[in-house]
Amino acid sequence: MIIEFGKLSVTPTGRTKGGRAIFRLVQDFDVRINISDDAALWIVVTEGFETDFASTPWFLHRIMPPAGKYAPVAVIHDYLYRRQAACPRVLADAIFRVGLKQLGVGRIKRWLMWAAVRLFGWMSYHKLP
Repeated sequence: MIIEFGKLSVTPTGRTKGGRAIFRLVQDFDVRINISDDAALWIVVTEGFETDFASTPWFLHRIMPPAGKYAPVAVIHDYLYRRQAACPRVLADAIFRVGLKQLGVGRIKRWLMWAAVRLFGWMSYHKLP
C-alpha cells in the first residue's frame, strides 16, 4: 500500500476539544491510496472539515505533539472514522499505520500511535456520527 498526500492547508478555529486545538481545512485535501497495481482509493477531504490531528493526551504533547509530521495521515484517519459506512475501523487504522511509516515516523513512535488507536480508538469511532 502506498499513500500519496496532496497539500494540507488548515486554519485554527479558536476552539478546543479535550484540551486539543481544533483546525479547519481551508481547501480540499486529496489523498490517493494505491492498494495494489490494479486498485486505488481516492479520498477527498473537503474544505471545512475539522480535525484535532492526532488525539494524543496533553501529557504526551512534548514527545508526540498532535500536529507533528504525521498531520496529513491524522486528518485522513479522522475523516475515515467519521465515514464509518465507507471504511471499517480496522482499515482506517491500517491506513494510519502505513501513512505514519511513509511520513517518516520512527518505528517505536509509529507502533505506539497505531497501538493507541487500536486500543482506544473505538471510543471515538463509536461516538462519531
